[in-house]
Amino acid sequence: MPGLESLPPWMMPLLAALAILLVALVIVQGLLPVLRRPPGAPQARARLSAAVARGSDTSKPAEERARAFVDAGKEARDALHRPRLAARYAHHAHALAPGDPDVVGFVITTMRAAKRHVGLERALWVSLDRAADDATFETARAALATLYEGPLKRPERARVLKGLRRNGAGE
Repeated sequence: MPGLESLPPWMMPLLAALAILLVALVIVQGLLPVLRRPPGAPQARARLSAAVARGSDTSKPAEERARAFVDAGKEARDALHRPRLAARYAHHAHALAPGDPDVVGFVITTMRAAKRHVGLERALWVSLDRAADDATFETARAALATLYEGPLKRPERARVLKGLRRNGAGE
């Protein structure tokens, strides 16, 4: 080829080295997900799938389904190290039982870890409204105040929430 004859002599080894580096990069990118997989991932995925199936079964009561989604979220967060997937399951659990103390606690820890601050804010307001008991109400109120003081940067709302008390009319 006439174009290759006019190249400097150092250009062909450079092109060959770049081609080898490109092939190595493609191979490494293909192997990286397999190497990053935590030990016990297949078993964790099986437990996660079983929990999601229990949570998706509409013939079961909402509280039982919510606890199944909490189990799925814990599996995603702890065993698979996928905080955003865990936050999605926390959202599903919260939609089913927003006043359940276990669900509220799980939503708080999981959505904080996934940095889903706006979603956590919305969930906590719903939990304040539908809290099953005073302890759950206090947990949601304190977490919401902390959220406003910290990531959401609304200190005036945090001050108001610190003075908020549960109304006895909704019980």
